[in-house]
Amino acid sequence: MRQSPLHKIDPAAAIAPSEPTGLKPVALSRPGRRFSVHAASEPRAAGHSVEALSFEEAALEFLDAWSPQGDSNGEVTLVVTDCETGTEHCLRVDVDSGETANCDQVRG
Repeated sequence: MRQSPLHKIDPAAAIAPSEPTGLKPVALSRPGRRFSVHAASEPRAAGHSVEALSFEEAALEFLDAWSPQGDSNGEVTLVVTDCETGTEHCLRVDVDSGETANCDQVRG
């Protein structure tokens, strides 16, 4: 019987869970929804697909992956669409802090 390469891993060589790896947890380890996110100044076709648990998290995933430049206030306006339902939210995100607010809310 032929063994797969996975059987040749030495368990003693594995990284102990307490050791920092510098790696982010894999997003697919938890259930999420698929969203399309694009800058409000861009057409919908410029959107990128991200997997997240909420509209806000989808906006932050987009910022992390594509790093759009903020406006003079350090904010970016994003349109986040749930790909399954078509529900769309407009969010303003502070690029430095990650704070999110609906586009119609005034920050104080």
